[in-house]
Amino acid sequence: MAVITLAFDPRLAAPFDLVKTALLWIVPLGFCLDFFYGPFGPKKPLALKYHPLIALFWVMFAGFLPSLFKSQEFYSSFFGAYPYFFGGLLTWVGLGFLLFLSVQVADEAFCERLLKIAMAATVVASIYAGIQILDLDPTPWQNNPKEPFSTLGGGLFFGGYLALMTPMALAFYLKEDRPYPAAAALILLGIIVSLLLKTLARSAWLGALAGVAVFFWHVGPGLLKRRALRLGAIGAVVGGVLLWYLLIGPALRREPSKVQDRAKVFLSSKEGSAKARLELWTVGVSMWLDHPWVGIGFDNVEQYFWLYRSVEHLRLTAAQATTAPLHNDFLQILTTAGLVGFIPYAAFLLYGAYCLWRVRESLRAPESRLMYGAFSGAIVALGVFGQFNFSVAATSAWVAVLLGCLAAQDRLARTIYLKPFWVRPGVWTMAALFLYLLVKGAMIYSADLAFARANLFAHKKNFPMSDMNFSLARRSNPNVRQYHYGHGAIYLARSNIAKTLQENLKYLELAQAAYEEIGRRFPWNSLAWHNLATVLESVAKVSGRDLDARIKECMRKAVSLFPVFPRNLGHYGEILYAQDNKEGARRLWERALDLDPRYVSARRELERFKPAEYIYFFNQDVYIRGVAPGAVISTAVLKLVNEREEGAETSVEIVPKEETLYSDISGHWDLAELGWANIKEDRFVLAPNTVRPVTVQIRIPRWPWWRGKKFVAIIHAKDNSVKYPFGAHGRIIVETIK
Repeated sequence: MAVITLAFDPRLAAPFDLVKTALLWIVPLGFCLDFFYGPFGPKKPLALKYHPLIALFWVMFAGFLPSLFKSQEFYSSFFGAYPYFFGGLLTWVGLGFLLFLSVQVADEAFCERLLKIAMAATVVASIYAGIQILDLDPTPWQNNPKEPFSTLGGGLFFGGYLALMTPMALAFYLKEDRPYPAAAALILLGIIVSLLLKTLARSAWLGALAGVAVFFWHVGPGLLKRRALRLGAIGAVVGGVLLWYLLIGPALRREPSKVQDRAKVFLSSKEGSAKARLELWTVGVSMWLDHPWVGIGFDNVEQYFWLYRSVEHLRLTAAQATTAPLHNDFLQILTTAGLVGFIPYAAFLLYGAYCLWRVRESLRAPESRLMYGAFSGAIVALGVFGQFNFSVAATSAWVAVLLGCLAAQDRLARTIYLKPFWVRPGVWTMAALFLYLLVKGAMIYSADLAFARANLFAHKKNFPMSDMNFSLARRSNPNVRQYHYGHGAIYLARSNIAKTLQENLKYLELAQAAYEEIGRRFPWNSLAWHNLATVLESVAKVSGRDLDARIKECMRKAVSLFPVFPRNLGHYGEILYAQDNKEGARRLWERALDLDPRYVSARRELERFKPAEYIYFFNQDVYIRGVAPGAVISTAVLKLVNEREEGAETSVEIVPKEETLYSDISGHWDLAELGWANIKEDRFVLAPNTVRPVTVQIRIPRWPWWRGKKFVAIIHAKDNSVKYPFGAHGRIIVETIK
């Protein structure tokens, strides 16, 4: 387990999840073969510990299998989608073997060792997280991350792991009677809580709280009374950590508390990420309603997400953002496996919860209650976390083992004996699967290694070596579209530096072949058809071929597969405009701007239709220098001019930089995004042939940190009688004193 948690390979393009998931595929299967005494099978009846939970798990797995027949992409459903590789059926096979093995070997001594191994792995992971925080990481991602991710590959995943380990760290401390190890355990608990807050993962915080609550419920009041002094020490450490993150640390740094800001919107459905998640769940429900029985296929969410994505989700997230998981484990199973898979999945979870409760009632020894309470709390912690995010190999593997340990203590666990006749077929099947996964895993591993090398050579402008490695990646694993995309991009780069038209056309045609391969293998992928249309445009220009019909067909496919993607509409509009269909182009650009007001390209294209006479700012830039933090400025004035013979009903707003065509100043803080600027009067009638002042009020907070900083506010004024997106742009530029 510790190996799966800590393993990664910085040489890979998917350095964390590929390694961990591959280990989850292979290692439990290898241990099962060893348990069954090798591929030849036992010579005498084999004693096995059996619990109904094992049988129910494989019933659940059988319920997942019909989803394969609805899958648009069998590879993703079986192995998992790149780069996580976790959501495929093969992962569940690994989890099933882990559950089986842990039931076989779990006794009190094994559980004690498991608890110590978990703490040792957490120490190593915490040290690495500290190295990342201090910006001392020697690996290729050596930049200081926004949140520490340790060996988990993402701040959210690391938060989920720490939530899982929190009740186990509590038990480890409360169990230890020796003073120095107890002190070390208490320090480790403080570090876990500190790093958990540092991840800013609210779902992990909620999971940790739920896990701790289950732990204390499991342990019971009697033992807690005996450990009152220990609990006081825990309270002091946790309280000290909270005090630091909420008050002391931010005060010393003279900045607001990030933890406090995240806590304020803990359960808010109006906050950005929370609202986006609700929209994502709505998309998932829509997918399930259209495929209620066997779902859309395991790990095939992205294949359908393009088609089902809502406009609201588009506006709340990056326009090009896609998603593989739905950030809710229940909904993920319901959507991908349908009711046929979800019903046995829910039955497995409910029965597992019942087992947790029953084990609690059967335990009498206080030390056992501590340990198994920690295991139950850890399972619940990750379960709660998984309702707002998604699990990965490093966390799910722990849950499978912990659940097996608890099941082994249940009174329903019993020993059964299997004759060799019944065992050998299963052993031979496992041996064949083991050999297949070794070979297939090596191919997947080598493909991603080649992909990483290809990107590295591309960064160094060594295109021949990059080309060779992309070819190797595509041959070794042709089922990952990112490899094809990367190779197509390299061909385009080589066409741009070609010295002759023949050489230029050669690489353009190779790029065309790469994108056509994506279209054949991944016909659901809107981006593939969009990129193919782009390449065909270049081929037509260089070769002189008439490819207009095919270019339009590719863009029609792109738009039909991702109807709310502004870039598709914008590019299709450019194609129609070039073919002299100006009205059709205008409608597409207006639709793109309706979907995403931030889409600057559509604004730029629609400027072609701007009236000859329009409103404008007389002074486009107003500079204000020497401002002290805490100052309130209400004299920032822009002069708005209307030279037309009729009045203009005008609206004025301060907009983020990316929403305008007007160039910003690099290195300046955006006053709109900070919320430090507002318009005194934002709607009025601008009389004919007049100049009117537009007054902007600006407030700079009284924090010394804002000394010597530069700010910009971009002002947009628009005649409401004229449709998109024409308007006047001006800037207020502020510089504070040092």
